[in-house]
Amino acid sequence: MHLKKKRKIAIIIDAWFPLIGGGQVYVQEIAQYLSRTCNFQVDIYTRRIFLSGSQHEKINLGDVVIHKIGLRTPFENIFSRLYFLVAVTFTLLIKPSYDLYLPQSIVPALVGKVVSFFKKRPAVLVIHGTSLFLKKEGFMHALEKFSLTGIKFSAEISVAHNFAKLSNVNKRIIVIPNGIDAAKFDVTVEKTEKPTALFVGRFDKIKGVEYLIQSFVEVRKRTPLAQLNLVGYGYNEIQLKSMVAGYRAESYIHFLGKQIGQNLIHLYKSSWLFVLPSLSEGHPLTLLEAQAAGLPVVVTDVGDNAYYVSFPKNGFIVQPRDVKAMTDSITTLMEDRGLRERVGLINREQVQQFTWQKTGEKTCKVLTNILHE
Repeated sequence: MHLKKKRKIAIIIDAWFPLIGGGQVYVQEIAQYLSRTCNFQVDIYTRRIFLSGSQHEKINLGDVVIHKIGLRTPFENIFSRLYFLVAVTFTLLIKPSYDLYLPQSIVPALVGKVVSFFKKRPAVLVIHGTSLFLKKEGFMHALEKFSLTGIKFSAEISVAHNFAKLSNVNKRIIVIPNGIDAAKFDVTVEKTEKPTALFVGRFDKIKGVEYLIQSFVEVRKRTPLAQLNLVGYGYNEIQLKSMVAGYRAESYIHFLGKQIGQNLIHLYKSSWLFVLPSLSEGHPLTLLEAQAAGLPVVVTDVGDNAYYVSFPKNGFIVQPRDVKAMTDSITTLMEDRGLRERVGLINREQVQQFTWQKTGEKTCKVLTNILHE
């Protein structure tokens, strides 16, 4: 009996652990599924960020191999990103061809297209979210628009439905939502004594944390014991901390840094509600995590949030930057225990439909069909 030869895929992503976000978790989960269940050998090409060691680092995880390329710099270092763009393109061009290239979002899209063109192999772009719905200008906006909608790929996979609304040279756009392991949240944790709201995400302008801080200053006036925990890290952290200090709000707005594993689950489960004030999103993993923890949510009407949150069924959805609406929604949930518990149960039930197995199965089917064309 002859075993079927594994097909080889190169995933290209320009941010990797210790940075943690939806893109990194997605790649980790999908790479494992494709290698274990879908008969693929997966190589991940990514940047070296904050890590020591040699300039080129290779980590072998069986059928998943991680290749780290570049200099030890912060993620936002523009020269490091340019170096990675050139280095990973050159590396993939001189290597034997992969059966398929799977770039993730903006910068890797350029790499994937160039390599697939010269190697004459298919490339499928994965989009985790886009800021193209924001009215922005400048080089980065133009680059994002060109990379995501101006380059022709064999197909595009988007985690969010809203991406398909954009004008795009690609007509083959498949929406495959993110997944979650909801069973990890099946732990018993006592709620905090004080009414506590939680944010989890990057400290980046696009996450809208400044509007949440403004809102919570007002929440505190209505609910004197209210607390806000901000979990995450990012380039905007210093400015946000300065903002909190300016409001003299350090006693009730807390920066908890990066949290992972059981510590993060404990924070979700012990909180009263979750707030996501983003200006742009795709299908946010933090929303799935909050729902898995049985939390009521307050989210902005961006990305696919409106597909998964509707008032009064399972939370509040407000417009980006609408501090008053956010304040009213948070206060309502803090003051109404029955509403919190009812909405939290609905969220916990709803999130069961999103699993990494389903995401992996759909992704495997798309990639397999393209390889058979």
